[in-house]
Amino acid sequence: MVRQRSRIWHLSEGDANTACFHLIAIGRKRRNFTPSLTVAGHVVADHDEMEQSLYDHFCGVFGIATGRHSTINFVVLGIHQLPLADLDIAIDVGVVWNAIKELPLDTASGPDGYTGAFYKSAWTIIQEDLMAAIQAFTLGDHRGLEKLNNALIVLLPKKMGASSPTDF
Repeated sequence: MVRQRSRIWHLSEGDANTACFHLIAIGRKRRNFTPSLTVAGHVVADHDEMEQSLYDHFCGVFGIATGRHSTINFVVLGIHQLPLADLDIAIDVGVVWNAIKELPLDTASGPDGYTGAFYKSAWTIIQEDLMAAIQAFTLGDHRGLEKLNNALIVLLPKKMGASSPTDF
């Protein structure tokens, strides 16, 4: 873990437990640490308050999903309804397995880091859970669906000594 934190990629697999190595690892940790934020002229140093301040700031930047207030009348537009009965057919294991077989082996399709190689090698273990999640989604059981639509935000400082949410 310390080796990853230091980001010293040129070290070979030998003993790297030197004073230089640890100074670099500690230095990176200190540079990446934000001890406080300045929000509306007040200094916030508590982790939970900083988290809430950043959350509020980025909610304002990215916005919050709102409900739809109007609908589109396709009949008026001259668009005829297509037969959609096939969409109600349950997704079977074979279809999911064929999709997994087409995944690239060495890339992850999302931020969870699971590659196609993982899904192929662990299919016998995760098959039941994955199919249960797919079936719940197709049946309209959307409890916990917001967990699938999360994003990871990495705070990259725009300038040296970033101290307010707008500096990230």
